[in-house]
Amino acid sequence: MRWSDVPARRLGRPSVLQKPGPRWALALAVLAAAAVIPLGCLLAAHLFGGSGGPFALYQWTQPAREVSDQQAPLEAPSLLQGSERGHQTSTLPVARLPPSQLRGPVRKTGPLISDRVLPSHFQAACQQAGWWAWLEGLAVPGSPAPRQPCQHCQLFINTEYKFAYLRLPKTGGYTIVTTLGECDAAPGKPGCLTPLWKEVEAMGEGEAEALLQRIHQDFFVFTSLRDPYERAVHMYSFLMLSTLPSPATCRYVMDWDRFCDNPVAFAQACAQQPHCCYALASEEGNGALRKASHIHLQAPCVLAADGGLAVDYVVRHADLAADLAAALAAINARRDPGLPELALPPRLPAPLSQGRLRQRCRDGRSQRHRQHSPVNVTAEGESWAGLVAKEDYCSTADYYSGPHAHCKAAIARYYAADLQLVYPREPPGGSTL
Repeated sequence: MRWSDVPARRLGRPSVLQKPGPRWALALAVLAAAAVIPLGCLLAAHLFGGSGGPFALYQWTQPAREVSDQQAPLEAPSLLQGSERGHQTSTLPVARLPPSQLRGPVRKTGPLISDRVLPSHFQAACQQAGWWAWLEGLAVPGSPAPRQPCQHCQLFINTEYKFAYLRLPKTGGYTIVTTLGECDAAPGKPGCLTPLWKEVEAMGEGEAEALLQRIHQDFFVFTSLRDPYERAVHMYSFLMLSTLPSPATCRYVMDWDRFCDNPVAFAQACAQQPHCCYALASEEGNGALRKASHIHLQAPCVLAADGGLAVDYVVRHADLAADLAAALAAINARRDPGLPELALPPRLPAPLSQGRLRQRCRDGRSQRHRQHSPVNVTAEGESWAGLVAKEDYCSTADYYSGPHAHCKAAIARYYAADLQLVYPREPPGGSTL
């Protein structure tokens, strides 16, 4: 079955998995073979909508010990010219902001880019950029694994309090959405969130674009960002959970060194060996799509067309509770006086992002086991045997030193735009990694 024959993910959700016509397919195949594919396509709105799917909270039978990493500033490498090891460099505009503005209130210079947040715009952009040719090409042994050609950004809104949350994978989104609640699951809850695609699915093009402009002008827009080095480690550990331990050869399809060299290689491995990769029924069982949905950059969603920011406030994953409380205080200050104040619960929902994805520092020391370990995983009412990564390290720095020293430069290449967004200036003394 061709990837483009995959049906819509969920009934009632806008699908970008619509099969292009034969002329489109031929044109896109030629485009993929002849042209350099631009920066990052992620999945459609239906892959990111709601509280399930790729963002579902995993549970398993082996409890792990939580260990907090000390997050230190890293250098912001300049965008590289050319490519190394098959990686293409980013051509995105980079926000020119001092470090102090990357947390808390920031200056919003333009609206969110419609091709990345409006489902119909995203569908057209993906087809034009050659998403289908790229995705189908991953299944060809020996094919290159370029950057994805387009990117979708998941936006939640609350029209009563006039705020919007821009959710990015692996930046604390589960905690934030669960804390505020989704209006479908908790109707009437103050501050609850509705995915933008649900707001616009019955609208015409002009009406949807007008809403996006209104969000820019009248809404408080916030997002959460994460250190790209830590985020890459978390992505890898998370995606290993949907990699199957049987047959035994599946345990060797990916490790940290291969992932850091090119994160897209995980999607490519699943396209070529689909029997090794699990995906939920809500994802049509497509393991390659699942892997691809978590490796995109943060910068394309956060930046406006002019290269400035498209948000009013930045929550840092490293200090999620304090920053989210401050964001809610800003929302409260803007609210209609007749609306109740929003407040955090005494304890935030604990996502897997705080060290429980991997058996980190299990024996009090960093070690790399011979193989990944099987583990029972549950999400969205489905259960399967997945893998816990064999890299059992006590610190994020361990993933970028010793035998993994090459990973720092590799991740810096792949996530160059994110590093310049999060760390726009090199700190005194250079990187701590």
